Amino acid sequence: MTSVTAQAFWRRCSNCKSEIALNAKYWICSVSTCQRVRSPIQFCKPDCWAVHNESENHRDGWAIEKIAPKTNDDTSSNDAPRGASTPPSPSSTSGSVSSSPSSSVSKTVTRGQQANEGTNMSDEVLVVVSRLKEHIQQKGGLRTSDEVASVLSDHLRKVADAAVDNAKKDGRKTVLARDVGGT
Repeated sequence: MTSVTAQAFWRRCSNCKSEIALNAKYWICSVSTCQRVRSPIQFCKPDCWAVHNESENHRDGWAIEKIAPKTNDDTSSNDAPRGASTPPSPSSTSGSVSSSPSSSVSKTVTRGQQANEGTNMSDEVLVVVSRLKEHIQQKGGLRTSDEVASVLSDHLRKVADAAVDNAKKDGRKTVLARDVGGT
């Protein structure tokens, strides 16, 4: 009679083949075609996802952090994302711009610095689209159209402009929570 020993890890990274321990963080690709049930793709770190993203050339992909099951029999933790979406580190993409939530934030910072030099930011997206889509999915189980980000950004600009006016009216150089309408 042979005994079957349980493996001491959950799965292997789809890129580097290193072990992903039970109850450890791992990452999956946000692109739906990469989230197959029969042949799942998972990564031990965001850098491994970045390699995957470069080869698959996802336009709007990012890494989603999850937690592996506590035991090999437990599959409940595979269904819900845990924590925030995590982009690859800049060093992992070898200077190329990744399509991740934070890359749009870093672009905004760069363009924000240009805005101080006179560049108009009226068409920039002011929200982290992936977080917005994740919130709408969790709240109502709905998908989100790409045009929602620009409409929401326009609304945020109006709210921010009103808050700036309120701060200036009070003679301050800092916008406070009380300057934002509706709070």
